[in-house]
Amino acid sequence: MDDTPLSIRIVLLTVLAASVAAIAFKIGVGPALLPLPGAKSLVAEAVVLFAIYACVVAWPSQKRILRPLFAARIGAIGCLVQIAHVATERFCSLPSRWDAATSLIAMLATFLLWGYVAFRAGRAGSRLFASVWYATWSAIVTMTFAMYAGIMLELYLAPYPLEPMRQWAEFQRSGWSDLAAFSIANTIDSASSHLLLGPVVAAIVGSIAFALSRPGNRHLKTTSLYTPRLGP
Repeated sequence: MDDTPLSIRIVLLTVLAASVAAIAFKIGVGPALLPLPGAKSLVAEAVVLFAIYACVVAWPSQKRILRPLFAARIGAIGCLVQIAHVATERFCSLPSRWDAATSLIAMLATFLLWGYVAFRAGRAGSRLFASVWYATWSAIVTMTFAMYAGIMLELYLAPYPLEPMRQWAEFQRSGWSDLAAFSIANTIDSASSHLLLGPVVAAIVGSIAFALSRPGNRHLKTTSLYTPRLGP
């Protein structure tokens, strides 16, 4: 077992299950989504990504190889950044210029948090694989909670008005006529995109951060991948 408490794993798995349940319920009681062109593939992609996340969260990694507790804490901070951005975007009427600026700031802040995890790992003596894993694990935590918050907001708490969606390029390309079904599909697609891109970006940022950590690490004793020291 790694040093991530079982309670954190259970919470993450619960949030993933709740996200799936929220989507399934909306599909079940909402408009006929699955018969529409491309809808089944869209749902299947989301199911695969949720399953991968669940496997990664539940995997009993070896303690000496992976210590993601610190990364999980930073991931939770990243989640708060993302939720604050979504709430600001939805409930605050900002000029388009400021809206774009807040989106960029929230995105960069989250990426920097993931990179910080890998940087800390590199400075502590961890090798590339372990450092990138820490950043990726941090992204998994961020995306799990942020994706759930987005699903609940889009599908239940504050759905986006349907009529303006007619002007969206995505809706026009879809060839669909049911705005309600498109709204559900758009939320599922957004969730899948975040689940997929989060760890990918974290791996890239983590690799860069690890490289930046090396010059300052020359005076440190190089430790094995299996004995990283990471934590507050």
